[in-house]
Amino acid sequence: MDADTDTNRSKILADFQACTSVDDIETALAILEGADWDLTTAINLVISSDNDPGPNIEQGASASVNGRGLDVTGMGISPRRALHTQYQPTQPPSLFTRTLFNDMPSTSGGRGSVSREMVDDYGVHRRLITFHAQYRDRLHEIVLDDSQTVDDLKDIISARIEEDKSVISLVWENKNTIPEDNMMLHELKLPRENTITVLVAGSRPSMDTNMPLDRTISVDLSRLYELRIEVNITEGQVLKLDIKEPGTKTVAEVKEDIQNRYGIPTFSQVWTGWSSHVTDDMTLAGCQLNTPIHVLTVCRRSSQLPMSNFVDRSRGRGRGPAVRTYTVHSDSDSDTSDVLITEDDIMDIERLSPVQPSRNTREPLIPADIEDAAAAVEQMNVEFGNRYGTQTRPHFYSGSLRDAVDVALQCTASERRLLAVYIHHDESIAANIFCQQVLCSETIVNYLSANFITWGWDITLPVNKRRFLTMFSQIAGRDATDLVKEMRVDQLPVLIVIAKLKGSYEVLTTVKAGSTTEEMMTSLLNAEERFQQARTQDIVEEQERIEREQMKALQDAAYEASLAVDRVKQNQKEEEERIEKQKQEDMKLEQETMEAMRQSVANSIPDEPPADCKQEMARLRFRCPDGKVVSRRFLGDTQLTVLFDYLMLEGYRIVDYKVLTTFPRRDLTLEDTSKTLKELKMVPQETLILEAR
Repeated sequence: MDADTDTNRSKILADFQACTSVDDIETALAILEGADWDLTTAINLVISSDNDPGPNIEQGASASVNGRGLDVTGMGISPRRALHTQYQPTQPPSLFTRTLFNDMPSTSGGRGSVSREMVDDYGVHRRLITFHAQYRDRLHEIVLDDSQTVDDLKDIISARIEEDKSVISLVWENKNTIPEDNMMLHELKLPRENTITVLVAGSRPSMDTNMPLDRTISVDLSRLYELRIEVNITEGQVLKLDIKEPGTKTVAEVKEDIQNRYGIPTFSQVWTGWSSHVTDDMTLAGCQLNTPIHVLTVCRRSSQLPMSNFVDRSRGRGRGPAVRTYTVHSDSDSDTSDVLITEDDIMDIERLSPVQPSRNTREPLIPADIEDAAAAVEQMNVEFGNRYGTQTRPHFYSGSLRDAVDVALQCTASERRLLAVYIHHDESIAANIFCQQVLCSETIVNYLSANFITWGWDITLPVNKRRFLTMFSQIAGRDATDLVKEMRVDQLPVLIVIAKLKGSYEVLTTVKAGSTTEEMMTSLLNAEERFQQARTQDIVEEQERIEREQMKALQDAAYEASLAVDRVKQNQKEEEERIEKQKQEDMKLEQETMEAMRQSVANSIPDEPPADCKQEMARLRFRCPDGKVVSRRFLGDTQLTVLFDYLMLEGYRIVDYKVLTTFPRRDLTLEDTSKTLKELKMVPQETLILEAR
């Protein structure tokens, strides 16, 4: 083999491991040899092995590539369990749902499945019901449509737990009676989410034997388990987390919580403290946790085992234990031997072995701690460029999905563009190839830039997936959102093309992982052609509508102008009449008020004392604003309030006029009205000036 061939195969091997996470050199070489060193064929072989839901996949299956028999499932490639559903819809609920549905690969060999409601061949809507079946220490999720029977449910459970259906009985949550096997699910009026307990005659779990079986399971599932998790963030930095979780929570969900809280991806977490039989799909009730508190530790795996020396035999098993068996390959000619290596031994092995970087140690395109959507997409632009190159790559619109919709779709028909929504997932084995060879192709990038508004989001982290589904549901609706929600990781990345046709949003096409550049370009061209045809008609209709609206606006404006002139004249006339009427009413009211006040105080004012009165008197002269001078005599012990009453009778109320002395100048309206004229030093005489306020 020449040097060029060696170099080429080394590059193919590196690309294959980066795309598939098959870190074992021997396994990767075996798969590539079986595929005659064709990278695409080898990757498709791994994908098909990962997606095969057949019952014998965990026992190992042989695939034929180029005429060679190659055992893939026994090489450390773990199959993924598919959602079991018997329902195959033929008429999805909406146009938006239809394209996603038709493009989505099925988990059972046919079309994709809808998680909430479907329409059968006769146009009848069928609800999909989810059952969480607890059997011993495992929780099985089963989805059926409501046209099936209880007996169908038992058939599926029987296959899952590998027990004869005749010995299986079901304990239904919140049901006092046991349904008959021939009853259809819609007759039970079940909610969408249901919890059932599976009992098998002659089999009892290792629980309290003094308690009934169904009661024992119910108690362990409903109780709260207290966990103390010591999280090693960095060397020397340890955080303690005390939490209480229900028995129904799975180990995988606990690991996802740690990922969301501390940013340690589940695939990089190294745990100690779990029992040796614990797997990710087990519930806490079945993990044999210590009471009253169970202590666990978790840290980030910064490097991997030297996979050139170790073959992980636990991969490829559906229920691999936490303690793994590795085959150690010696450099000498001696025979290989099996050595049992626990998770605690891994770090010691890593310190003695060369460090091989993992593709999963990189941070996601969108970190969990960025709350603003615009900032998150901008970070995705930067990180995407760092990974896949800054020269030729799509530029994602900076803003929320709603902002991108407004720019692309919520505008005039002549300015309208297609919206391409890119959904990324780092754990997909097709992510690197799709991004590097398809999405970043110069032809694709130029075409997207010229004809589309492209918006992207990374759903690697669960918190970011929830944020995306919230944004997506606001424009796509519930059915389409459910289809995206049910997409498996191996179906990602995906590019969803959305257009506004006839006033509503519609998905024109979806480009999924595994598509070639030519296939993607064909899909985009077809979507653009359909969009342009619809937009041309929309532009004509929009122009006609604008012209009609303009003509109507001119007519309405002329009519409104005429009405405005008439309204102005009428308003002026009504206003003048109102003012005149109000003026007359005010004058009448004022006169009536003055007269009433005069009548009320007239009897309280004493008569003017005679000029030869022997008592002390105050001779007062009043200078009125109109120049008139009024004189009057008052006894010296007369209070100031009597003086004010007299002035009111003369037509000068103190609320309208000030009463000022000449020297020193002071305003008597500010004085205490109970004081006498003598106290105010107006005896024997004083001149007062009335001044309007």
